[in-house]
Amino acid sequence: MQAAVLLSVLSAITSVSSLVLDVPAEAPQTNILSDHSASNDFIGSIYFMTNQPSGNFVVSASIGADGLLTPAHAISTGGIGGVSHAMPALALDPLFSEGPIAVHERSGLLATVNPGSNTIQLFAVDPKNPTVLSPIGGPAPAGGAFPTSVAFNNAGDMLCAINGAEVGCIQCYSIHPWRGLVPGDMRPLNLNQTNPPTGFANTTTTVRFTPDDTSVIVVVKGDRDVPGHTGFLMSWPVLSVSPATLSANAVIAPAPSIGSIPFSLSYIPGRRAFLVGDGTGVDVFNYQAGLEPGQITNKSIEIPGQIATCWSAYSQTSGNYYVADNLVSTVTEIHVDDQLAPSIARQYVPPPGNTGTNELAVATINGQDFLYLLLPNVTSIGVMRIDGPANGTFVQTLDFSQPAASVNLNITLLMAGLSIYMKDQTHLSRALGPR
Repeated sequence: MQAAVLLSVLSAITSVSSLVLDVPAEAPQTNILSDHSASNDFIGSIYFMTNQPSGNFVVSASIGADGLLTPAHAISTGGIGGVSHAMPALALDPLFSEGPIAVHERSGLLATVNPGSNTIQLFAVDPKNPTVLSPIGGPAPAGGAFPTSVAFNNAGDMLCAINGAEVGCIQCYSIHPWRGLVPGDMRPLNLNQTNPPTGFANTTTTVRFTPDDTSVIVVVKGDRDVPGHTGFLMSWPVLSVSPATLSANAVIAPAPSIGSIPFSLSYIPGRRAFLVGDGTGVDVFNYQAGLEPGQITNKSIEIPGQIATCWSAYSQTSGNYYVADNLVSTVTEIHVDDQLAPSIARQYVPPPGNTGTNELAVATINGQDFLYLLLPNVTSIGVMRIDGPANGTFVQTLDFSQPAASVNLNITLLMAGLSIYMKDQTHLSRALGPR
């Protein structure tokens, strides 16, 4: 019934010919997917990107007080999406990455990658209507080729992006109020890659700052077919925010991982540690002693039946973590105890037909957590209500393809990224670290 209502609303919207994506839009512009966003009965917004080679758009949906979603707006990123060289089974993960969209709520900023045009675009989020974005400056050069992940520091005055192709590097920026992203230091990753990258192995996954903003970390996957090639972490001390300056040399530490393909980095609150999705299971990276080789320790578990455990998110309501397997299409809830040892709390299977679980994000609404799950194979976002530890229920699957098509916006399984802005910052879950 909801889809029928959406389509009836959309049929009343005047068609805008400039929204046809045959040619990448040179100036970002908004199109309306629903008139729901004009009201004030929602408390936040969720975002993903279409990642189309014909033109990349950020799509927003409003988050209601009941945690449910309604399509809202789409805005051009001023660039194009991209697709990595992947075997067919990995088609639902076109970027091999976590975090192609990042939100910093306190500063009201959103950044996204344009993999096909090698640029990064910064937006301002309207605090009264966060489904509406406004570009700040034009697309900034990514510093290399095929950008896949972006991250704000905790203070919200610096952004770093990673490029995963032949010209692989980390590029950092200071943030200017009207010029947008001001490029600072670039540091090469020295990966033997193609353009676009060939994977899954030996590709970059995610970039994150440490919570104290003293270092920035990049995750590089290993190759489970090559003995001893378990992937690694590259980190650079941050020397200055403006201009954005990193140490000249990276600290490279082998990832003490079980599946050879460390993927996500989810902060463990109050600890110098991350939970990491890692192919056939999860790791907890403890860097209490530092980020140098030999200083990072870990505890790992295998998740039975898992093949591509990749993305992760944290829930305050349950105190647990949630990881998604792209190929098996499951969500596994993970508990981490006081000794940083992980264990399986419960596994969830999305409703029938909703295959290809992907990136995750969590929002807290009046003390109740909701987990949002990208489902590219059905061009949808799934919503799970979290009522406590090992107690989650899927409550919505919202398909964006039909309402988007009504305004000539193309959404396919290439969709990527998931990030959240909440109007009320008192009840905020840090699903992917500082936002």
